[in-house]
Formats: sequence, structure tokens, C-alpha cells
Amino acid sequence: MKIKASWLAIAIVAGALLSCSSDEDENSDATGGGAGDSGEAGGTGGSSGSAGNTGKTGGSGGNSTGGTSGSTGGTSGTGGGDSGNGGSAGVGGGSAGSAGSAGSAGSAGSAGSAGSAGSAGSTGGNAGSGGETSLPRLCILPLGDSITQSNRDHLSYRYWLWEDLIEAGYDFDFVGTLNDHHEGVPDYPNPDFDRDHEGHWGWLTDQVLEELPGWLNNYTPDLVLLYLGGNDCFWGQPPSSTTDELSQIVDVLRESNDHVVILMSTMLPLREDGEMNRRLAELNEHIVPLVDEISTPESPVILVDQWDGFNAETDTFDGTHPNEAGEKKMAAKWMTAIEANWPSVGGACDN
Repeated sequence: MKIKASWLAIAIVAGALLSCSSDEDENSDATGGGAGDSGEAGGTGGSSGSAGNTGKTGGSGGNSTGGTSGSTGGTSGTGGGDSGNGGSAGVGGGSAGSAGSAGSAGSAGSAGSAGSAGSAGSTGGNAGSGGETSLPRLCILPLGDSITQSNRDHLSYRYWLWEDLIEAGYDFDFVGTLNDHHEGVPDYPNPDFDRDHEGHWGWLTDQVLEELPGWLNNYTPDLVLLYLGGNDCFWGQPPSSTTDELSQIVDVLRESNDHVVILMSTMLPLREDGEMNRRLAELNEHIVPLVDEISTPESPVILVDQWDGFNAETDTFDGTHPNEAGEKKMAAKWMTAIEANWPSVGGACDN
């Protein structure tokens, strides 16, 4: 009985052990399931905006402003899709899956480029070459003393002025009762030179005033190149006397042509820088206001400053009368004044 009781006890113990092992297996099967599935990634962000239209090209023609810049690029794409929902946790299981990331926003479109600037306007036509002008024909009177006439060894300013006027294409005629130089005639480079003038070697202003009405019976000038007064200074006449006679000469010229244009010159300096130059400078100081005093809109009197820029050391052949360099300087100043004051009506001596 003791043995049976012992086996019974062993059997009971063994049964208990088997029962415990079966419970452990059951508990092992009840462990929580695996982690839930990750949520799906969010949808891709909106596509990037379209690029803006290119600006219009600037119109052709002179210096046009470039076209307007292109329109602003397209709006950014909408945000990415919603985050995916995490998987549900298994019973007693691991952590929920991570949510999917949102899609990136679309990039903004680039702005269109500005239009190119318009081409510059075409260049104007080339300046016309020499030839006849549309200005009226002029009768020009060179009126004065030895500076106007010159001597047999020098051409005078008249020759160089004539060449300048011819080259520029002007229609004109030198007038006067003389056509020679003092003590003879030089060899002109161009034998067609118009030699007519009214330059009298050694004459004073009052002598010219006395003879002028008779000379004007032979021609009617449209424009006068007036250089007088130097010999008055040599003879010691006061400037006021000389300018009074110059004013009377202008009156006589206007009786012949009430629209005559007078270009009145200042005196040239001498090589000697002494009393005579002082007298000449004083006369010039009286000529300047005289021009303004006697000029009129119908018959202008224009000052031509021949003193300024003239060097008696290098521009004369005897300390008084212009050499070729001096003649060309005088001609250039006459030319500038003539071109700036060409009358609108001419041809007086042709009527």
C-alpha cells in the first residue's frame, strides 16, 4: 500500500508537471502579433508651375525700351498627399508603423526673360558733298584801303576768300571799280579769280566816303567787307572822327540797297608795339559799340574781329600788311561771318 501510494504520488506529481508544460505552450501562443504595417507614403507634391511667358521683343526703331518681363511663373504645387495612417497595433503587439512623409511642394516657375531692346534707328544720310547751295546769289564788295588791295607780290585776303567761297559752292560776284593791286598784279594760282574790289592803297576814311556814291553807280552790293580806319590813325585823326565817317559810309551803302549787310572789321595790330598800336586799339574800342549802334534788322552791321589772333611778327611781310599766312587768317574770319549772315535776298547788282 505504501508502494502504491508512492507510485500514486509520483503519478500525481508527473501529471502536474505535464499540466504546467501545456500551460506554458498556451501562453507562448498568446504573445501579441507583429507590428502593424507602415502607413502608405503621402502622395507626390503638385507638379512645379509652368515657366512664365518670355517677354515681347522691343519694337525696332530708335532706342526703344525692351519688352516687358515675362509673367510670373506658375504657383507652387499643392502640398504633398496626407500622411499615411499608421498600422493598428496588434493586440499586445509592437509599436505602430510610422506615418508616411508628406510629398514636397512643387517649385515655382521661373519668370520669363525681359524682351530684347529694340534696334537703334538707322543713321541719317551722309552729308552732301560740295556743290551749289540753295542760297541766293550775292554781290560782295571788298571795301577799304591797302589791306584790301595788297601789293603786286601778294595775293590779298580776297583771293583766299574767293577760293573758300568757290569750294563751298556759293553763288557770288566780287564787285568794285578796281581789279589790280598796288604797283601791279601778282600771278594768281587760279587765273579765274574774280579781281574786282574797292581797296585803295593809303586812303583815309573820309576819302572813301567822298567817292563812294559815284562808285555805287556801277554796282549795288548785297554784302560789304568794310576795313577802314588804319590810315586815319597814322595821320593822327581822333577815333570819334573815324567812326562818324564809318557811320556815314553805312548810310550811303543803305541808300543803294536798304537791305545791305555790312561786315565791319577791327584794325590789325602792327609789328611795332608802340604808339601806333595804341591808337589802333583805341579805334577798335570805338568800332565795337558803333556796330551795335547802327545795326538794324533790315540792314545788319556785323563785327568781325580781325585783331584777335593776328600776329604782326609772323602774319605780315612788312610789319603792317598781311603775308600769305595773315591773308588766310583774314579770309577765314570773313568766311565765318559771311556764312553766318548770308542775306535771304541777293542779286542786287544783277538787277
